[in-house]
Amino acid sequence: MKYLSSPNPFSDQTITFGESRRLNNVGVKADLSYVKGKHNAKFGVQIAHTFLTEGFQFGITDPDFNDPASADFRPGLLPLT
Repeated sequence: MKYLSSPNPFSDQTITFGESRRLNNVGVKADLSYVKGKHNAKFGVQIAHTFLTEGFQFGITDPDFNDPASADFRPGLLPLT
């Protein structure tokens, strides 16, 4: 699944963001059966793992949103402006 910002990120109001997610499943299954006369035996192994990959992008597009001269200035957001 992907969410993409608009073709011109600077036309988004205040912020622009995007995300992408991917889910991959990997597995192995093995069975062994043994039959002799009226006796039956079956042995098996199953191993599975799911890989989740996520990516997020974020940017502030409004130059006045985090103005250093403002009383609401947040220094942690400065690298994103």
